[in-house]
Amino acid sequence: MNFGTNLTKIGDFSFHYNQFITSINIPDQVTYLGESAFDQTEKLSNVTFGSGLTTISKYAFGDCGKITNLVIPSNIKTIEEDAFFGNQLQSITFNEGLTSIGDAAFMFVKYSQSDDYDTTLNARLTSLSFPDSLKTIGNQAFASQEALTSLTFGSSIEKIGEGAFANANVTSMSKTASSNLEIADLTLYSSGFKKALYCSSAKNGTINVNANTTEIAAGCYKGVKADSISLPNGLVTIGDRAFASAFSYSSKVNVNVPGSVKTIGVEAFNYANVA
Repeated sequence: MNFGTNLTKIGDFSFHYNQFITSINIPDQVTYLGESAFDQTEKLSNVTFGSGLTTISKYAFGDCGKITNLVIPSNIKTIEEDAFFGNQLQSITFNEGLTSIGDAAFMFVKYSQSDDYDTTLNARLTSLSFPDSLKTIGNQAFASQEALTSLTFGSSIEKIGEGAFANANVTSMSKTASSNLEIADLTLYSSGFKKALYCSSAKNGTINVNANTTEIAAGCYKGVKADSISLPNGLVTIGDRAFASAFSYSSKVNVNVPGSVKTIGVEAFNYANVA
């Protein structure tokens, strides 16, 4: 689809549920792309973003199952919730400038346009590299990306939402050259290991929270099927749902909560067989 040179705004639901558009080149002068603007445009396979956009609105390209390769340019600062929900992406390139990825922005689901369960659809995204500018990854942002095995984090990450990589099988974690984040035992920490941010659900065996850690973020070890746990003296805060549904269902796991702990969050050990 071609747009004129005077276009500055593409409104909400503008091309929702279109069955013919295959390619979009958003002009540089467009500064607003509305909610669900191209949601369920089922044959859309190619999207190029102009230099005027700073935000990709929620559901803007939801359920566009033909989009497989995506480049997010440096002018995009925010990707809102569900922006690319349900797409069968094979690769995503994030450029410096992006600061926030919203809830379920790239969540994968095995549903066709008719809302029927479709077993022929498969998650194909295998690796992600986040820019140093990125600060926030929302809840379930990349949930159900079952083929995802490798993550590279930039220097500015402050928050990884609950279930951001749920059902992924992340076995490799790294960081950019300029990053002062810490990585140990399939767990991402803030600088100096002060805050545990995210642990891959592929982690097994013993959860050894680093000796310097004072805070465990919300949902950090959620769903991690380890068989034992060691919490450090000096730990102060255990976040909401930090260990929800963690550990094996078949055995009891002994947890010794250090005397330094001041806060245990909502549902911190919900559905976890601990004693």
